Amino acid sequence: MQQNATVIKTDGAYAVVEAVRSSACDGCHRAAEGCTACSLLGGKNTMRAKARNDAGAREGDLVSVEASSGRTLFYAVLVFLLPLLLAAVGYFAAFLAGGEEKIRIAAGAGGFLLAMIGVFLYSRLAIAGRCDIRITEILCPAESREKDEAADR
Repeated sequence: MQQNATVIKTDGAYAVVEAVRSSACDGCHRAAEGCTACSLLGGKNTMRAKARNDAGAREGDLVSVEASSGRTLFYAVLVFLLPLLLAAVGYFAAFLAGGEEKIRIAAGAGGFLLAMIGVFLYSRLAIAGRCDIRITEILCPAESREKDEAADR
């Protein structure tokens, strides 16, 4: 997955980048007027992230950033599908054990809660120091952007 971003800050081998988050509202003809649905869905929100500065970008540069599609898909499965799967397993385990409806619901909620605790712990322990985003290319150096802005004035 690739996206364009602006380098906000550099720190050795890493940089903080800011990107306008893509959304379903990109093609909305009412977005400029302040479309309510786009506002609720998060259209035109900016996102900051730490990225490996493989291209040697500097503050103000417009860059291309990349995140592994496989890893992004893994995180989506971990956060969205695992809790639902464990909730269903808890519910059906209680069903097979002959539990009442309240027990089944409690077991499903317990499975969901167990998954969310697991996701939280995994995010804190296993991936806290990992940097999955990297700057692949400098699209427009800061000096060039400053000259263009000065010429437009």
